[in-house]
Amino acid sequence: MLFQTLEFFSFFIIFFFLYNFSSLRIQNVLLLLAGCFFYSTWSLKTLPILLFSIFFNFYGAVYLRSLERTTYKKHLLTFLIFLNLFFLILFKYFIFFSIIVKDIIHIFEPGINLPLSLQLLLPVGISFYTFHNISYLVDVYHEKIPLCKNLLHYSIYEIFFPLLLAGPIERAEKLIPQIENKRIVDRDKLVSGFLLISEGIFKKAFVADNLALLVDSCLSVPEEYSLKLYILVSTIFAIQLYADFSAYTDLARGLARLLGFELSSNFNVPYISSNPSEFWRRWHISLSTWLRDYIYIPLGGNRIGLLRQNINLMIVWMLGGLWHGGTYGYLLWGISCGVQVVAYNSIKTVIYNFTNVYLKLVLKFLGVLTTFYLFAFGILLFRVDSLSHYVNFFRIQGGFDYTIDLYLKLLLYSFPIFVFDILRIYNKSEELYYKSKMNPIIIILLYILFSILYMLLASFDKKDFFYFRF
Repeated sequence: MLFQTLEFFSFFIIFFFLYNFSSLRIQNVLLLLAGCFFYSTWSLKTLPILLFSIFFNFYGAVYLRSLERTTYKKHLLTFLIFLNLFFLILFKYFIFFSIIVKDIIHIFEPGINLPLSLQLLLPVGISFYTFHNISYLVDVYHEKIPLCKNLLHYSIYEIFFPLLLAGPIERAEKLIPQIENKRIVDRDKLVSGFLLISEGIFKKAFVADNLALLVDSCLSVPEEYSLKLYILVSTIFAIQLYADFSAYTDLARGLARLLGFELSSNFNVPYISSNPSEFWRRWHISLSTWLRDYIYIPLGGNRIGLLRQNINLMIVWMLGGLWHGGTYGYLLWGISCGVQVVAYNSIKTVIYNFTNVYLKLVLKFLGVLTTFYLFAFGILLFRVDSLSHYVNFFRIQGGFDYTIDLYLKLLLYSFPIFVFDILRIYNKSEELYYKSKMNPIIIILLYILFSILYMLLASFDKKDFFYFRF
């Protein structure tokens, strides 16, 4: 994991001091160079693709804004969006679409065996910067944001290294003005930035990576699963994924804050959601709002009847599933998310008609439990090797010797996540410390406790963040 390495922190410390003793223009040049260097350490061969993407989107937007609102302007926007999607589809989905064609042909001609030899190198972060580009072009077209006239500024928007690999998917209207204007890093931002970074490292190394070992141990047993194992491994993996992804967001926001930037929060205590619609307003917020604003609403949203609304939701979530990767598993996961949201939309009026307070509380509790496990069962499609492997979880058989040790480890490693979320609910804010009303002594004691746990029990294997694969 790059953010936990001594090399990265050595690089960032040097960069931090150079950055904070430079003028605004030099700071921006340093940000661009740091972004290119950071990306090159992951994928030097695909850096030219990212740079080409920056150039054609920047100059495409400039030309787009220069035109009057005509059919030609709309066609140009369509072409620019298509060009972005072409590279995304070519590098991320070509193999998957080839497999689909091969499977369809195999249904009708079982004897034909089509070789699939083309292997393309997947550019790191291509899903995130493609969505950056599309939202920028659409907002420029509709004149929702000013045109960025400085190539350096737009390049930083594309290659800002704290969020380059796994988001959040930051909007141009929020990030570009911060690039263009002087940034101020005061004492509060320094303290809160360091605390966010430490929280992210702790959640990754202590919670996520230790839980990942438990998931590995559960899935490594022979394919004779019990329902008990199915429920247990889905619970562990759901908490692992939340800790892993929110840890990256904490690190990105903390690093950005030390440089004078504010990034969007990507999570808002998602596991207290009592229905699928609420869940997607709390989980991976930058993705779900992007899908809403740039796909769901342009398709008509909820303005054209319940049937069309549900069709739009299914389209959005199929694309949302494929955004994570080109496999049958991701496609099925997206479809399952869509079905859950559509089903909830169909029954929510019945639920909200109940007036009894106690019944409402019972329904809310059941809703939280159901929403969590629908998500937890679904994301196992991210983790298992094949659909047949996934189906095996449903077989009620013996196997896998449970011990109290496994449950105690789950409780120990998950405990900090619940503490952080409970404090955020109590504080009514994502921030526990920056512009917070919470007693700083509580935060200090909490971090002392978690620092001790980190030193004693953290996993120091260098595991990449799970969402780097997307």
